[in-house]
Amino acid sequence: QSLIFLHSMNYFLRGVAFALPLAVFLHPTSPADSKQAEPPRCQPIGRIISSQNPKLPRGSLVCADQIVASAKSPQSTTLLCWNGTILTTKDLNASTIARSCSTTPKDPMKFCSSDQDSFCIRPRGSSAISLRFLSPIGYTILDTRPQLAWTPIDLAEKYIVQIRGNDVAFQTTTVKPSLDYPAQLPSLTPGNTYQVTISTTRNSERLTVRTVIRVLDHEQTQTLNRTIAQIRQLNLNPDEQALDLARVYKARNLIHNAVQVLEARVRSGSQDSRVQATLTQLLKLS
Repeated sequence: QSLIFLHSMNYFLRGVAFALPLAVFLHPTSPADSKQAEPPRCQPIGRIISSQNPKLPRGSLVCADQIVASAKSPQSTTLLCWNGTILTTKDLNASTIARSCSTTPKDPMKFCSSDQDSFCIRPRGSSAISLRFLSPIGYTILDTRPQLAWTPIDLAEKYIVQIRGNDVAFQTTTVKPSLDYPAQLPSLTPGNTYQVTISTTRNSERLTVRTVIRVLDHEQTQTLNRTIAQIRQLNLNPDEQALDLARVYKARNLIHNAVQVLEARVRSGSQDSRVQATLTQLLKLS
């Protein structure tokens, strides 16, 4: 009887495993109404922020192919891309979407080709694996007075911190593995790039790590703020909103801010597996 029961359960579970994906496909949930909406089967490019098309209701998370197919309807539809671009029905074609909704940065920072390149990306911790930057995460930031943090080094008595750029040339020492941006310094300038160097000594061995940070310029910041405001107006559930904000920040290479918004959801007890998965992916970019 036990064997018969186990065989019956096996067939039952197989049926459930087949039926659930089919049910989700046939009856997709609305992100605004579901606690944990089923993610699209492709890479989302944005949200519908207004619509008279019942196939693309307001708040829908959409992919390029999906919206091109549905946009043939004469009803008015407005798409908000993660990079802040807004497209209306007449623009919803494959070429316009691919061009306008691209999240590839217009001014990508280059990786260093030699030690003589000052303002370029060096893999964090490349000079000494044990000494790595922890904050800010990524290379583009919003904060004009950022907090710097790095991995603590055993037996290190002090750390030398250098910041230099077009309008800043600064050096100080600290015994802690972090430094608040000095109050006596002028704020970092939006649109400018700065080199940050941390060095210390351990058992007579010199350890140095160097990176660059770029402050988002005023125009991009204004677009970012408008995009965030429009997403908040959709009244999505907290996890969907956090994921959208992370996508928006990532589109501007603001990895630090994307991580912060997802970490806040984790601390709040989010049970959405996509939140933790996206957070893990973002941390791998730092």
